[in-house]
Amino acid sequence: MDHTKLLLNAVRRANLTDHFVWIASDGWGRENVPVENNSRVANGALTIEILAEEIGQFSVYYKNLRSDNTRNPWFSKYWESLFGCTFDNTSNGSEGKSKNQVPSCYANPKHRLGDKLPVPFKQEAKIQFVYDAVYAFAWGLHKLEQTLCPFNPDPAKWDKDECIRKLLSHQGKDFYDLIIQTSFKGEP
Repeated sequence: MDHTKLLLNAVRRANLTDHFVWIASDGWGRENVPVENNSRVANGALTIEILAEEIGQFSVYYKNLRSDNTRNPWFSKYWESLFGCTFDNTSNGSEGKSKNQVPSCYANPKHRLGDKLPVPFKQEAKIQFVYDAVYAFAWGLHKLEQTLCPFNPDPAKWDKDECIRKLLSHQGKDFYDLIIQTSFKGEP
């Protein structure tokens, strides 16, 4: 997006506003940052936006995250930035503030991420594609496991180590082909 700003700045400086017809990706259509301070230059741009649907379950999950979420190692930095607090252990505890007077993120454990998100919350359009990719990979892995390691109801006769060896030695290209053939509809 930095290149977009540089390009639009150059067009504005050259006094070539209305000289070009811009055809741009979804970055222009959904975000203001690329055209910030250059809306006159970008006016009339044709932007292409990918068709994506909101994943309802993800929105519910995301909005209900709390400060104690440990699944994502970068989440605490995001939380600190969003809530204007710190997880720094130098908090004195009595006032819920750290030595530099930034409130402790531990002061209100009932806060949810949704408390600071805009209303209505609009999910990032590319979430669906990440969700679909993870889901396709999981289904592909499940199909591969069923093929290479047929289920045996007798645990004593099912060799977990042998199954893992087969999975690890399976050709990546064949696994890729299996993932590409994977299809599913809607949310699970």
